Amino acid sequence: MFRHLLVPLDGSSLAEAALPVAAALAAALDARVTLIHIIEERPPSTVHGERHLCDSAEATAYLEAVRRRAFAAEAEVTLHVH
Repeated sequence: MFRHLLVPLDGSSLAEAALPVAAALAAALDARVTLIHIIEERPPSTVHGERHLCDSAEATAYLEAVRRRAFAAEAEVTLHVH
């Protein structure tokens, strides 16, 4: 079945709606998870009406906060900012 889940996040609450499903699937399937955010060139100031993540440090801090909030401590979750 699924062994690795890739969860793209743009910093919006709309994207974060996928997190409960990803966490439940990862736990049920003993799958690892990668949370990813892509830094855009010349990004807009907002996305879906919310502030846009524009630099690597900000995106990494966001993904770390999401990992702590959405996944169990024992879950295998990696972060990637590209």
